[in-house]
Amino acid sequence: MNKIHEIFNKKNDDNLLDKETPLNKEEKLKILNMTMEKISSQENKKISKKKLIVSILVATFMIGTIAMASEYFESDLDNIFLNLLSINKNDTRLDSATVNVNKTVSNNGLDLTVRQTLGDDHAIYIILDVIAPKGIKIPENAYFNTTNIDLHKFNGGGWSFEDLNDCNYSDNKKSYIIDYHSQSNLTNNKISLFFYDFGYYSEKDKKFINLIKGKWNLSWDLKYNNTSKTFKVNHFVKENNYKSLITSISVSPISIYVNLLGDQYDNFIITAITMKDGTVHNGDMSNLTGRECIFRSGGGGSSLLKSHVSGNFFKILDVNEIESVTIGNEIIKLNN
Repeated sequence: MNKIHEIFNKKNDDNLLDKETPLNKEEKLKILNMTMEKISSQENKKISKKKLIVSILVATFMIGTIAMASEYFESDLDNIFLNLLSINKNDTRLDSATVNVNKTVSNNGLDLTVRQTLGDDHAIYIILDVIAPKGIKIPENAYFNTTNIDLHKFNGGGWSFEDLNDCNYSDNKKSYIIDYHSQSNLTNNKISLFFYDFGYYSEKDKKFINLIKGKWNLSWDLKYNNTSKTFKVNHFVKENNYKSLITSISVSPISIYVNLLGDQYDNFIITAITMKDGTVHNGDMSNLTGRECIFRSGGGGSSLLKSHVSGNFFKILDVNEIESVTIGNEIIKLNN
């Protein structure tokens, strides 16, 4: 009992610490036996009853700790985010950037739940669940006729409302994700979502068909850690006879945001992100369907003489491994 870590070392050598495989009965007995062997090997020392009990408790604690290890080292991200952004379930780097909302609002028999959000300084993903009344089947192309997002402050932003691939179109449940990017800082702000009239677009009738009329709104605080890393740039770029100054670039594992001086943001497109290992992620958003582009969505905006361009990634990137960002034909080296 003098050196408990020796028992741990022996256990590790026997490859018992396997996060992917639960301990079976034989492995638990093996740990207990090793502890008892450690005690009995000290022949020249008198083992008190108290020490014996403590030793057994240590072995029991070890068994419980190892059995639960896989849970502690798995990400808290919803499985939808893990699949959407190709995140390994053991990657916990983005756990602090999430908010477990789990808020539901009901109206006219339809339940709308905001499950979880994942965000950074200027971008956020929101998972929504819709449950219609029993007997109403939600078609493949169902959506809310009107969606509004309010940050309770002056803000310019844009969003997309994506239907998550649900193989069962014969039930009354459906999940969506909102991909939102904002000109304002999102962290620690209050956000409100407003939805009006749930239905689908009829190709036959060439109009929106209401399934359930009504209004649904939810509000919550975006209390999460900002994972963005901001680089001061102050680099002039020129495209299509327009000149602008890139003042800064903010990058997180899920998005990129570029600040410019000048109001012609649509002339300055993020065309590539290059990693330190030479990997080049294409920024051409002309083909978003085949994942040939690193961006899931993107946009820009201007206010007086300032503007910005941004993009939300298809998969997470390691910010510390980004070498440069290409805007138009200009390669901007990051001091990373």
